[in-house]
Amino acid sequence: FTVLFFIIPYGFIFIYLRSNYENNTFEHIVKKQIKNNSIYGSALNGNTFAYKLELIKKVKPEIIALGSSRVMQFREDSFNKKFVNAGGGMNSLNEGLIFLKKMYEFHNPKYIILGLDFWWLNSNISIPTNFSYHKNTGNIISKAKVWRTSKWLVSGKINKSTLKNIFSKDNFKNEYTNYDNMGFDAIATSDGFRSDGSRSSPKHIFGLIPNYDEKFSEMFNRIKSGKQKLEYGSNLSEEGVKYLKSIISYIESKDTELIIIVPSVSNAVLKKMSNYQYSYINKIDDLLNSLNIEKYNYHDPSLLTQNDCEFLDGNHGGDIFYKRILKDIYAKNSSLKNYINIRKINNDIDKFKGNTLTIDNKNYYFKKEVDFLKIGCQKS
Repeated sequence: FTVLFFIIPYGFIFIYLRSNYENNTFEHIVKKQIKNNSIYGSALNGNTFAYKLELIKKVKPEIIALGSSRVMQFREDSFNKKFVNAGGGMNSLNEGLIFLKKMYEFHNPKYIILGLDFWWLNSNISIPTNFSYHKNTGNIISKAKVWRTSKWLVSGKINKSTLKNIFSKDNFKNEYTNYDNMGFDAIATSDGFRSDGSRSSPKHIFGLIPNYDEKFSEMFNRIKSGKQKLEYGSNLSEEGVKYLKSIISYIESKDTELIIIVPSVSNAVLKKMSNYQYSYINKIDDLLNSLNIEKYNYHDPSLLTQNDCEFLDGNHGGDIFYKRILKDIYAKNSSLKNYINIRKINNDIDKFKGNTLTIDNKNYYFKKEVDFLKIGCQKS
């Protein structure tokens, strides 16, 4: 009786999680995602590192965008060759080197667009050494996973409608988009990764929940406190520079073309940062200029636009802003030029300027973009 008392609910949770794609291998997830053009957004399996590697293994793209969440808005539709966004697979320079070594075991892309976050080169920020989450295979059932799921179901944090997915093989839809969805976050709001690995963020863009960085308040607080990747600094990290040079050397040894891009903060955030001690950032240009590589520094967003309405928050540009980046490097005769779908990019910028989301098919979205940053944006 005691054994059954524990095994029956445990077995139910196991089946429930698997049915909602919260307890599946990344190979299984990617296979279904590509087949159904799904959004994958997990609330329990935070291993973007392994998921993006599996996506690359399946797609075998000519072009890869690699970096933190700050490259996640590069989209496949901006290119005329196969593309995968591996944003989030690299959250520090040393982790990026690990990612690359694993990737080259099964695929050699023609181009890598590497997003270089400025704080990776701050001498006052320690480089992480623990990547224990890499061990998460996606289908590891644990007491914590069972407990959290049970708690969320009882409290209503997880929509009870997900229970029907146990008996359904159909696509999982919601009231906000027409995408098939996998994982609790995606099933709720279609938040997660598209089948090209880029980020889908309807819950913020449509105003389904308040944006954590309204009026850039969160970023302003981090700047004032000098914390959470915005620590002050005057010097470049010698260790960070060493890792960056190792990454460049390693990629070049594989005959892959490398393009380094320094992503932007919003105009308002850049202005706030100018009042604090971030002089190390000014030295990044000198470092990049000393390296024989193709590079573009967009830390200052005014190089492309002064409209902060095209930002998801103070630290992340949206679809249109990242298309402006590709338009700019195209105009500067990038080696990637022939792989960029410039006609599509120009059309989208003209049509959706001032927005973060590009809507290629109106049948995919049931809501409209709102002024989620509360800065007086006129969305159309």
